[in-house]
Amino acid sequence: MKNIKTYILPIIILIFTITACDVIEEPYLVPLGEKPPEPGVKVKKVLLEEFTGHKCPNCPEATEEAKNLKGIYGEQIVIMAIHAGGLATPDASGLYTADFTTSTGNTVYAKYDPGYVPCGSVNRMKDKAEFYTSWQADVETLLEEPQEANIVINSTFDDINFALDVTVDVEFLVDLTGTYNLCFYVLESGIIAPQLSDTGDIPGYQHDHMLRGSHGGAWGLEIASGNILAGETASKEFQVTIEQGWIPEETSVVAFITDDATFRVLQAEEKHITAF
Repeated sequence: MKNIKTYILPIIILIFTITACDVIEEPYLVPLGEKPPEPGVKVKKVLLEEFTGHKCPNCPEATEEAKNLKGIYGEQIVIMAIHAGGLATPDASGLYTADFTTSTGNTVYAKYDPGYVPCGSVNRMKDKAEFYTSWQADVETLLEEPQEANIVINSTFDDINFALDVTVDVEFLVDLTGTYNLCFYVLESGIIAPQLSDTGDIPGYQHDHMLRGSHGGAWGLEIASGNILAGETASKEFQVTIEQGWIPEETSVVAFITDDATFRVLQAEEKHITAF
């Protein structure tokens, strides 16, 4: 009689081969992670607007989820932290006297406010912002959709006058009909200020991707309208002055295209000042 191992080994190999050859259906969604896209390659990107507040004890958990998504999707996700709502208002005294709210942030929050923070909106795809446990599913869904536009940000930075001249170039990649706006926001990271957590106050908390303001308002400026053909291009110029107290190396600009009728975001792009 042959040794039973003679029969078992081929069976084990066969089972391993079958289970290791699962078919991957299209589209092939390969998160970029920390790997940047190849130069000149057009990459679909989504915008995550995280509504938060320094007096919100559960907001650090949402921020960690945003960081986790950034680690998974890398440059395919643009994160913006918007301090708005009652838990973002400053106190007259104590730890939370800083005012991180902006008129732009308040306007956007008022439209998507679900009645609580933390919450967030991915590409403004839904009428209300959602709890952070829903963000990844929204990102996955959007990244599987075809890329409709591409954005390139170019600029020059005057480090004496702390002025940044920016040109935003837009290329539409599919045929579209309607009116489309270009939104241009300014963010700052590395801000050390108190934050309330579920375990108490964190005096040295680091706030990143914080919205500092916009050019063109919350809903942006018209960039194209009517019947838009794939391959059409447009551009707008902006000038940003780095405010006193801001750290240029921690400042970035974000540009994104929205459908004027639905507010839906088609594409987003971010560039740090130090990258220019």
